[in-house]
Amino acid sequence: NFSYILYGGIYQGICQHIIFNEIFPLIFGDGRDIITVASKVLFDSLVISPFICLPVAYLVKSMVYQFTIQEAMHRYRADVTENGLLLKYWKIWVP
Repeated sequence: NFSYILYGGIYQGICQHIIFNEIFPLIFGDGRDIITVASKVLFDSLVISPFICLPVAYLVKSMVYQFTIQEAMHRYRADVTENGLLLKYWKIWVP
């Protein structure tokens, strides 16, 4: 649906490009050794995803379905605390 197009195009297409291709090399360097890669994966999993990536998905959905930002964040918190959203996310995306 439209919310996935917005999220995919704006956040994933533009913002993640900047995060992973411009900001991460400044923070972690360009190394491909196990320590650098593990640092990037952990930072993405423990900071970027729970505090930026997933909340943005809920905000985009709120714009498309016309509910408030507060409701979007309430739904996100409920999915994290009551439905194990982050555990499910980490099972899929953390190697």
